[in-house]
Amino acid sequence: MDAPALDDALVGRLAERDRSAVLAAYAALADPLFRYLRARSGDPELAADVVGTTFIELVEQAPCLEGGVAGLRRWLFTAARHNLVDEQRKRGRRREVLAGDRPGESEPARDAADVRLSATAEPAPAEGAASPPTPEEQVVDAERDAEVRRALATLPDDQREVLELRFAGALTAAEAGAVMDRSPGAVRVLQHRALGALRQALDGSAPETLGHQTSEDASAAAERVASAPARGPPHT
Repeated sequence: MDAPALDDALVGRLAERDRSAVLAAYAALADPLFRYLRARSGDPELAADVVGTTFIELVEQAPCLEGGVAGLRRWLFTAARHNLVDEQRKRGRRREVLAGDRPGESEPARDAADVRLSATAEPAPAEGAASPPTPEEQVVDAERDAEVRRALATLPDDQREVLELRFAGALTAAEAGAVMDRSPGAVRVLQHRALGALRQALDGSAPETLGHQTSEDASAAAERVASAPARGPPHT
């Protein structure tokens, strides 16, 4: 059964642990929350775990929610942001312990230039949808997206996060500001600077094999890569 559309009335019913309200919140917000967490961490499995943890907390904290749908989005992304940091710290400590038990062994280092915003798994196209890209088109797209990811990795953390919240998380400037503890105006300024820096990085790294494709609008590039389909959070 499809979840009902999320609205302020349903958010109000979250306080009663209403099943339809919980399903509506999950259906509307789990995917953008997952994309934001995947963009932040570069780890789809970790992102899915944090989505689950955060929605469990939502059910527990629902009576304290205020502000309708907008308030729910602000709370959810802020809680997920903190949960991600906590989980990364826990996993970091576990890796240190394991490395101490097995001297000389360590986890392969992540490529610092690859923020891994895109994913390898593509959903099956719906009936009547456009044909999937050819292998040649996939190679071109992969090369172009790799350039965008490397360009994003050169940005300061606050500039990367504002793009992750606005494009991957699909938050408004006010909602992103609540998560980052900034005013909506400051978020817009930061986003403008981030897109300018991204555009400059893309223009400065354009390889001959990509030609004009790397000169695409920076906001379109950020949105396309950040929102690429991936293995999402578990369905409930």
